Amino acid sequence: MSDSTSISCVFAALVEVRKAYRLVWLYQQTLMDTYTQILRHLNVKHYYGELDPLQRGTNPVQKPPSTLLPLLGMNTLYLNDTGDPNQQKPGDYLVDIRHIGDTGYTDKGYPIESRSAYDASSDLWVYVFHATEASSVNWYGAIWSKTSYPEHDSTLISGGQPTIHVYGYRFDVATLTDPQAVASHMGHFKEQVKARLGLQL
Repeated sequence: MSDSTSISCVFAALVEVRKAYRLVWLYQQTLMDTYTQILRHLNVKHYYGELDPLQRGTNPVQKPPSTLLPLLGMNTLYLNDTGDPNQQKPGDYLVDIRHIGDTGYTDKGYPIESRSAYDASSDLWVYVFHATEASSVNWYGAIWSKTSYPEHDSTLISGGQPTIHVYGYRFDVATLTDPQAVASHMGHFKEQVKARLGLQL
């Protein structure tokens, strides 16, 4: 293969990479629009975010390239409008929206590529952490980071603070196609939160 042919092949490959980036950008923009629509139904304020792995202090060249995929796993935490990060009143709540970019490519947030792209999905897992009694601990360090997630459409008691009850629901991003679809799904979600936690969002 001549040098000019080799350069042409590299150029063509990089064009495909740029096309892929633009497609991912479109997905992420749509995802952020969906976040905005979901938050309108929850009466919350932004609290904290975890974007794996870019916020870590690790040298990126020492990480497997697959872990650097954009928004492969992302958690964004929100408190109810009057909530305090270090104090919980009865009825306060924290919402965790977890994005899983490819359910066939991850296990607990780490790439494993266990299923084909056609057999997987892109998910939003939404969890509500509900304070049933007053307490004086940090929502992130003492509650969220010490609590396992419940299975889809189920509840559990926080491992970090027994006065916190958690409900979780998993949405396929493909079903959140427009504001009306989001409103319909969130209406059902809020009904389930009220039934399972006794909390009116």
